[in-house]
Amino acid sequence: IYIDNKLVGALAYAWGFSKEAIAGVQPIEAMFALRDRPEKDKSQKRAQRPSPIKAVEVSKGQGLPHSVIVPLRTPVFVSGFTKEANQMLEKFFGQYGLMPIPCGEPVTTGSKAAVSAKTKIGKGSARRKKGKDKAKGQNFDDILPGQAVSACLLRGDLNISAVGTLTHRAGNKILAFGHPFFNLGDLDIPLCRADVQTVLPSLALSFKMANTLEPIGTVTRDGETAIVGVLGQEAPLADVSLKLNLPGKKEPHLYHFEVALQELLTPIMVRAAIASTIGAETKQIGPATMKVKTTVKLKDYPPFTLENTFTTTIFPAMALSSGLTPVFALLNNSFEEVVLESVNVEVDVEDEVRSCRIEGVRWLKDQYEPGEKLRGALILRPYEKELTFETFEIKLPDDLPDGRLNITVASGREQMFIEQKRDPGRFRPKSVEQLGKVYEELPDFTDFVVSFSYGRAGASLAGTAMPQLPASMLTLVDGSRGVRFEKLIDDKTFSFDTAWVMEGKTQFTIEIKRNQNARRTK
Repeated sequence: IYIDNKLVGALAYAWGFSKEAIAGVQPIEAMFALRDRPEKDKSQKRAQRPSPIKAVEVSKGQGLPHSVIVPLRTPVFVSGFTKEANQMLEKFFGQYGLMPIPCGEPVTTGSKAAVSAKTKIGKGSARRKKGKDKAKGQNFDDILPGQAVSACLLRGDLNISAVGTLTHRAGNKILAFGHPFFNLGDLDIPLCRADVQTVLPSLALSFKMANTLEPIGTVTRDGETAIVGVLGQEAPLADVSLKLNLPGKKEPHLYHFEVALQELLTPIMVRAAIASTIGAETKQIGPATMKVKTTVKLKDYPPFTLENTFTTTIFPAMALSSGLTPVFALLNNSFEEVVLESVNVEVDVEDEVRSCRIEGVRWLKDQYEPGEKLRGALILRPYEKELTFETFEIKLPDDLPDGRLNITVASGREQMFIEQKRDPGRFRPKSVEQLGKVYEELPDFTDFVVSFSYGRAGASLAGTAMPQLPASMLTLVDGSRGVRFEKLIDDKTFSFDTAWVMEGKTQFTIEIKRNQNARRTK
């Protein structure tokens, strides 16, 4: 907004259903103050949480109608997403005063959008590792106030970007929007050119339609009065790839996109993108079983590999979200700020429900010697099918004492709760490494686990299990001041893989009795 050729601010607020060309202006001094504010120490900063944008009451007096002025709704262009994913994004963006605008059909492997996206960006992180960036070394003389720019959250086979107007440029620093994006404070997300195609007039609030073009810099700050950007500076991105093995398809379907790194927004973008891709390639409602393998690479950490299997009778894409929970737990951990480098997801899909419940167990005899093999059969009730059996064989430890031995047979899901009770300290990790290890070591939901407790007690210190400690060591640890530990009982566990996603548990008891003749011989 200019008055007498002097910049006074940016168009930022409006009255809905106004018949006059009247609006609220964000003063340029407030935008300058945001730009000039010292940056926080990156080694100590964590992202602040966005706050929902609320309307501001401007007049409510005698004889005057109730009237509010609201921030202009920044359009967020969302392309390549399914209807269900668009609804999820609309709910998320809407609470922060943003207006998601779906553009284009859901992307599938053979679509022109997917081919175009792959041609434009290719392997993003590989390009960055080589230090090559089209934005570097350019002066961007054509980037001027009044032009459209965008803050890009996701690009590739799917795209999410918010478009607004550039208000001011000084050297390589720019101010845009005139109102908050998410009000996230200091951050680093791609700043891109944008091309406004048209403006759609509306009595409620008019809005523009635009395309996001190539990157030109980085959005470095998101405040209440504007966004601040630096031209020619490259924003870090994380690679996300998805490989879908679908029933009846000889070749896997491959997807690739890059996501901006912001600990509060990245999980939402990744979840929506993967759920949308699965939803576009599979049936929206119906039975499905999905085996998911996810590899997460964080900067300065070895890759974490997480595998599990999920089955559902409805909404396969939403069921897959459970498989991504460990990814979001790592990104939003409470120990330290981490940098996501890549997420690779491989999904094997079957068009049937493969679930069953443990009904009981059968075993050959009631009395065993230490070291003897125990054979049994698990009785299973599959979904909408007849009873079936899964056999198992375990070797009992040689040092089992005489007496009754209680044995539990549990599904992988139930075993997780059993282990939480046995070793609660392990499920209260104290570092990113321990958190990743907890998820890596969880039983697969297709497993059943045979377990029993015996032997000496152990301890868990700072999330690390130390089973079968000598009694003297347990006494020493227990008596140490300032040492927080939890006692645990050593369990013997045997895992067996099946073709079913299992539920439930059962127990049985056997008698351990050593051979008396063998004792005399020794």
